[in-house]
Amino acid sequence: QVWKDSLSLWQDVLEKYPDIFLALEKRGECFLSRGEHEKASFDFLRAVDISSRHLFRPEYKYYYLNLGYSLQALGRQREARVVLEELIKRQQAYVDLLKSKQLLGSRDKETAVNIRLMETEIYLSLANIRDLSGDKDQAIALYNQAIAHDPQQLTAYDALADLYAGLGKKEEAKKQWLKAIEDDPTYSPAYIKLAGIYQALGQKEQLEALYKKAIAAALDLF
Repeated sequence: QVWKDSLSLWQDVLEKYPDIFLALEKRGECFLSRGEHEKASFDFLRAVDISSRHLFRPEYKYYYLNLGYSLQALGRQREARVVLEELIKRQQAYVDLLKSKQLLGSRDKETAVNIRLMETEIYLSLANIRDLSGDKDQAIALYNQAIAHDPQQLTAYDALADLYAGLGKKEEAKKQWLKAIEDDPTYSPAYIKLAGIYQALGQKEQLEALYKKAIAAALDLF
């Protein structure tokens, strides 16, 4: 059955249209969720390869990031770093293109926002590479640079908190997730991870207060 689940759906799409890189990414994500990293990395690699024939778009970063994650899970750290380095090259080229448009007279707000966003993404990619290389201090510094460059970039707080948590620095991780929630009370990843930290630290009162805040934030969306 084609509609049995997400995996069968995307497999059907790819049997008919094998070069749709969005479908490759989606099937790769299905494999990723099942822990089938070899199959996932194959799909993400094809998505990267096909998308590289087109002008870079910001959303293409997920093909590279997912490929890097799959390779890490397979213990292929060096290859993962190469993937992230290629992502940085494409992101920098995209920034240069946007800046050239500004020089030619394009002063719209959207272009300026996209430049700031992409520059922040480059900091995050560099931080990922340093983290993969085992240089945790430099990775932390780059995550902080990303935050300084764009304080509204919640994924930077999240990534820095994940790094701190991995180093056993739970209090430092907690601070970063609290900053993310302070900036955006609806940012669900921070609530989920903070709950785990509070449970690990045995902070039941803070955990209860966090649940109440999460519920209030969810109600505000309606």
